[in-house]
Amino acid sequence: MQRWRFIERNPWAVRGLLPSAARRFAGGDPHGFRQRIVDHVAVRLTGRLLGEESNDAALAFFDEQEGPTWNQVEEVIQLVCRLPESTLK
Repeated sequence: MQRWRFIERNPWAVRGLLPSAARRFAGGDPHGFRQRIVDHVAVRLTGRLLGEESNDAALAFFDEQEGPTWNQVEEVIQLVCRLPESTLK
């Protein structure tokens, strides 16, 4: 619960998990872009990729997001930080 509150109150603290250049969608396959974002954040945070259920949940969450791409990415970063795998590090 502490990690959830910390991320909620200090979203700037997890922004460093993903370089700003990687947050920009330059066209192409949106699913591939979203998967790369999720994978990059997971590896930076935990040292490994997410499990299948968590990965599917992160991608579904990404699909539901609206607004600018950078804002969607911020929300997904915060979600990945709250997944079970991130608490096992």
